[in-house]
Amino acid sequence: MKQIGGGGVLLALGMFYPSAFFNRRTELMQMVYVSAMLKKRMPTPKRKGNRGERTIITIHGIRTDGPWQESFEEVFEPHFHYESFKYTQFQHSVLAVILLALEWLALILALSSVVWAWRAGWLAANPMLWVCAGLWAVSIVLAANLIADRLRDGVVRDFINFVDAANGSGLPPHIVAHSLGSFVLGRMLLRYPEFKTGKVVLLGCVLRPGFDWGSIRAQFQLIRNELGSKDWVSSLACFLSPFIREMGSAGKTGFQKPLGSVLNLKREEAGTPWRKCICGSCGGGGPDAAVLNIDGQGIGHDDLTAVMVRARRRWLPYFWDIPPDHFEGFINLCLECDEMEANGDPALQKKIAELLGGCWFWSQGPLEGFLRRYVNGLAAHPNEEYIRSVAANLFRTIAKANRTDGQGERRLLFPMRAVTFSVKRALEESRL
Repeated sequence: MKQIGGGGVLLALGMFYPSAFFNRRTELMQMVYVSAMLKKRMPTPKRKGNRGERTIITIHGIRTDGPWQESFEEVFEPHFHYESFKYTQFQHSVLAVILLALEWLALILALSSVVWAWRAGWLAANPMLWVCAGLWAVSIVLAANLIADRLRDGVVRDFINFVDAANGSGLPPHIVAHSLGSFVLGRMLLRYPEFKTGKVVLLGCVLRPGFDWGSIRAQFQLIRNELGSKDWVSSLACFLSPFIREMGSAGKTGFQKPLGSVLNLKREEAGTPWRKCICGSCGGGGPDAAVLNIDGQGIGHDDLTAVMVRARRRWLPYFWDIPPDHFEGFINLCLECDEMEANGDPALQKKIAELLGGCWFWSQGPLEGFLRRYVNGLAAHPNEEYIRSVAANLFRTIAKANRTDGQGERRLLFPMRAVTFSVKRALEESRL
């Protein structure tokens, strides 16, 4: 408490005595003190990712240390190298709001003091006093902006260092950003053109609707912006835009740019493809889709528990570049086949034929043709019996991975990994 009180005195001193504030020595003392008070530790990853191991990094918002990030780890860790970035600069519930709106508070303080001086008659005697009062007010706002912007930039720099320390695969990491985390990501991409990400999921986004993703198109693969129709925090974020130009209400209204590359998907379209399948029959999207605005379905700013199921069924295939509807249809058909086999249902062969005849997007056409091409690459002979053996192993593998809690087996929920496992299993069975 003594530290926070001292910091308040120091900030107030700088605001009421701008000449002292702009003294280089005093400014340096303020920056060192605020950094020591709020930046308690440098965030570090659990470990560095391995070669070929894609990284997913989550970043939380303000007034929290991101407890939801641990829950998301259960979803992503079996399939990716998962890391959660946590920062302390805006963690305290009250102080975080003050620091985020510091420029507005400084402006209110400055205008209030000028009005008070005017009503007291102090400014009537000499017109030059009005000029001095105006300069004093501007200096307060500039001082507040200097302090707050350095804190915000500090989070951005910490995030860059964190990503560099965590990502060992060489592949651009996927990002899940909530609230202020979306601002950190947006500013980082704008200011550091050498930084690249894979696919991005934004929750409670506080970037402005006109944020120009087109100007940094080469730095990301795809943006999935989960809208919240009850997200009042994103609505309020637009009031910060006079001082923080990236801020806005895209978490409620959606992004508008790049023009021609934004897909606005309704509730029933949230799992549809965002690009054409190579087979030519699976529609959806277009070749230049860059941003997906997903209907919020009544979600609020902090309804993170409510999106856990969405993370499993929507985001996981999204990061695999599989449309969620295709992924869910494939999983459900595998579960049906597994249940029919367990019950000795004579219609199983017909259901397997349906599985083999379907295009699941990742299969780039009917699954049967994909399996034949895959097996041919192994110098094997894909006869009808062998292909059906692979399909049987495939639906069993997927069904087991869907039921289990073990990370090793859940890794086989990724279709391509499950196919590799099933083909090897079928080859072993054919040699017995």
